[in-house]
Amino acid sequence: MRLILTLAFACILLSGCKKDKEVVADPNFIEFRATYHNANGVPSLKFQSEDLGSRLQIDSNFGFTPSNNCEKSMACVSLSNVRLVEKGISYEILAENTETFEIVNGTPLRDLDNKLSSNPVSTLDYVLVLDIGKSLGANEAVVKQQASDFIDQIAASQKTKSRVGLVVFSDVIETFKLSSDFTAAKAFIQSRTGGNETKLYQAVDKGLSLLAESDAEAMALVTFTDGLNNSWTDAQLYQSIDYVKSRLNSPVKGKKISSYTIGLKGHPTYSPDESVLKNLTQNGGVSLIGKNTGELNTAFQRIALSVLSTYNLTYSRNTSQLSAPIELVFKLQFKSI
Repeated sequence: MRLILTLAFACILLSGCKKDKEVVADPNFIEFRATYHNANGVPSLKFQSEDLGSRLQIDSNFGFTPSNNCEKSMACVSLSNVRLVEKGISYEILAENTETFEIVNGTPLRDLDNKLSSNPVSTLDYVLVLDIGKSLGANEAVVKQQASDFIDQIAASQKTKSRVGLVVFSDVIETFKLSSDFTAAKAFIQSRTGGNETKLYQAVDKGLSLLAESDAEAMALVTFTDGLNNSWTDAQLYQSIDYVKSRLNSPVKGKKISSYTIGLKGHPTYSPDESVLKNLTQNGGVSLIGKNTGELNTAFQRIALSVLSTYNLTYSRNTSQLSAPIELVFKLQFKSI
């Protein structure tokens, strides 16, 4: 099974161990290797190159850095922004079943003292880019309600504190800055009316601009449309997808924004182009398309769970300095969302 790990973790690494059983292959786990060193009191962790090419795809903008967020007598290294995705399906990491192994004389032995743990990120900023064009027809009220429910679903998380920004668009683009006032955000959606055009790429660009000042551990952009990009104020930037796609792949303060898309088919002329939605889906995001409002509701719910499935990984090890690097194996259990 080939899994893409788009990272939103924080990893803490330390030394000293009890060793247990050898690592056993399990289809419900993803396994990856790393090299840990602490030669001078500054811990470091690097993934082994063979894993990067086979099981993991790690954003080059991510890197492990020493962290003070650890227990006394422990050394820490942190890495931020991790998601687990395979073939358009997001996975939830089961924190209680994360395992760590150390390679001893060529054999991976379970380390019971120095453990890798996973936790959802504590802060999340996301922008919902919402098409409310007249092509929705009688579905407009339904889409607005599902968008409001989407905001409530993410806000209900007890582990992740979130802020939402909005870009509501058709022929006109209106924005709502990042805020934890979810009532105001939902009222903003309900109060807007759409026109006959779809400034899709320009609206996505506005959403990225709203996230530019974010300091959250994780960032996401979620775009809904039932149509095609058919209007713009600047043909050089927005007639094609190229400019927006480039921006989607540009880091914001060292982190890339995970971009998700949701489509609604049904209009005989203006149904969204699936290839466009997939091109707007970047950095561990997922694209889902509903054929009716029932399927659309399911898509909104699944994307909300995917947005929340962003993790900090913490590997804790004692502060003992090492004369040579040690090899580690991490196993993460997961389940599909």
